[in-house]
Amino acid sequence: MLALVTDSTCGLTRDEARELGVDIVPMSYVADGVRHAEGFVGETGDYADLFWRSHLVTSEAVRPSAFRRALRPHLEAGDDVVCLTISSRLSGTFRSAEQAARTLRLGRGEVRVGVMAKGAGMICPNMATMLCV
Repeated sequence: MLALVTDSTCGLTRDEARELGVDIVPMSYVADGVRHAEGFVGETGDYADLFWRSHLVTSEAVRPSAFRRALRPHLEAGDDVVCLTISSRLSGTFRSAEQAARTLRLGRGEVRVGVMAKGAGMICPNMATMLCV
């Protein structure tokens, strides 16, 4: 089976992710020292207002450990995995996914994790639909 893992920039709602079988790893942002996990589309709250009111807002790449937690069950089940991330020009999330994939390869025969960084928000819904056909 082929599994699809992506970060929360993919633009899917919780129902769409469930229906398409996509695992989503949340990205984070920090507003005035308070970390917030980005949720599914429509579940993030009024983050625009939060950003406007905050003095300092930063984003954080998904950590490699979060990708390992998302990828490992698929690999242990014998699945191939495609991992789509936000562009590597915009975030360190791509590097985190690569690092997670490398560490999961240790002690395993075939490498079955591919990581792509090409606008997950545009590609993910279409790819997930193709995989479900």
